[in-house]
Amino acid sequence: MNLEWLKSSVKLLESALRERNKQMDIQKKEIEFLRNELRRKDDVIREYENLINEREDMERQEVEILHKEIRTLRMDVMSKVVTIREHESEIERLDSKVEKLMSIMPPPSLPQGRARAQGVSAEPKKMNANFQNVLRHYPKSER
Repeated sequence: MNLEWLKSSVKLLESALRERNKQMDIQKKEIEFLRNELRRKDDVIREYENLINEREDMERQEVEILHKEIRTLRMDVMSKVVTIREHESEIERLDSKVEKLMSIMPPPSLPQGRARAQGVSAEPKKMNANFQNVLRHYPKSER
């Protein structure tokens, strides 16, 4: 009986061991599948990280370009402001000169209303001998 019991126990142990080996094979396959899936996801993550880094570099370059343009525009604006202030001071200086001149010299008077035109009287022009034949001379008394 001991021998039979040992044989049946060994068979049970062998069967349990085979079952356990099958489970371990399944687990190994699952682990291998999960490792492959993890590698694939790591690759995707690396691709996304590279894309993000490229975009960050592009954005950084664009920001640098924008900062340069802003500095240039600020310098242009400052230059224009200085020019405007110079022109304003020149205008003020000229205005004060005009005021001084206006106080010394009164403005010219403008005619009031419409003035009537006046005629000009003059002696008649002396004619050439050639024209005397063409144009007849009338004395003042006959006119």
